[in-house]
Amino acid sequence: MDANGQLAGPDLTSQARQAYTNLGLALEAAGCGFGDVLKMGTYLVSADLIDEFMEARSSIFAELYPGGDYPPNTLSVVARLVEPGIVFEVEALAIRS
Repeated sequence: MDANGQLAGPDLTSQARQAYTNLGLALEAAGCGFGDVLKMGTYLVSADLIDEFMEARSSIFAELYPGGDYPPNTLSVVARLVEPGIVFEVEALAIRS
C-alpha cells in the first residue's frame, strides 16, 4: 500500500517496489537499513507470478544491495493475502548493528 493506503498497482512489480520502499522506511525508523536484514519472507498469491517476482526482485535488489550480498529469502505461494488485489507481501527480520 502507498502512503495514502491505496494499492500501489494491480501488478506484482508495482506492489513489490512499494513494499520494499515501505520496508526501507520501517527499517530506517528502527535505526536500520537493508544491510541489517538477516532474512526475508516473500508471499505470492500464485505460482504463475514467480517469474515476474524474480525479475522484479533482481532489479530492486540491484538497487538495494549494490554489492550483490542479498539476505536469504523464503518464497511461499499462498491462497490469498489479506485484501483482494494484493498479490505480493514481504517480511523481514533485521538486527540493528
